[in-house]
Amino acid sequence: MGGMGSGGHNRKGRATTADAFSLDVGTLRRAGVLVPGWSGGWEWKRNGERAADIRITTTDAGLNLAFRTRSGNEPWRDVEQHVPVMWTPCRFGGQRPYLCCPRCGRTVTKLWLLGAAFCRLCHGFTYTSQTESQDDRLSRRANRIRIKLGGEPGMAYPFPAKPKWMHWRRYERYRREVFDIEWRMEEMLSAQWSRMCRRLGVTDMDLDL
Repeated sequence: MGGMGSGGHNRKGRATTADAFSLDVGTLRRAGVLVPGWSGGWEWKRNGERAADIRITTTDAGLNLAFRTRSGNEPWRDVEQHVPVMWTPCRFGGQRPYLCCPRCGRTVTKLWLLGAAFCRLCHGFTYTSQTESQDDRLSRRANRIRIKLGGEPGMAYPFPAKPKWMHWRRYERYRREVFDIEWRMEEMLSAQWSRMCRRLGVTDMDLDL
């Protein structure tokens, strides 16, 4: 059973949701994990390779989790944790599941594993987007579109060709959005460069020399 480390932190020293592994109730339901009697492994991958895994056993009362974790250079320790599952009726029939945070009891759609499975608030996590600068957010949006179209992230690469399955109208909308974003990023980088030159008391020509 793979282990879970203590994760990273953002530039302010506060962990983000990107540092942990999420248990999403919708994904678990679609995989059949929420059916009482289910037992098996659950894993997460990063860059195509297994990053962590846990053992889940489902009962009428919820999920029993078993995994290993450690903080910093401390020894690994085995953790067993129970996560209650609450089913609420839907407006037009059927039921919708929620996970109950073992610490605060809130019903949530996701729990985050970093040493233990708790909700985002109990972990004190921020969302990754909350710690990003404006140019980080713009770059992430543009790169997400480039990858969706089958291309490579980054302005250094040509814009990808239209996928066969995509309508031209949608493709052109994505292309305009990426070009607009990258034009704004160019302007922001140019402004940052000018400010740096002013602080140093030099000009572009001085730097070229």
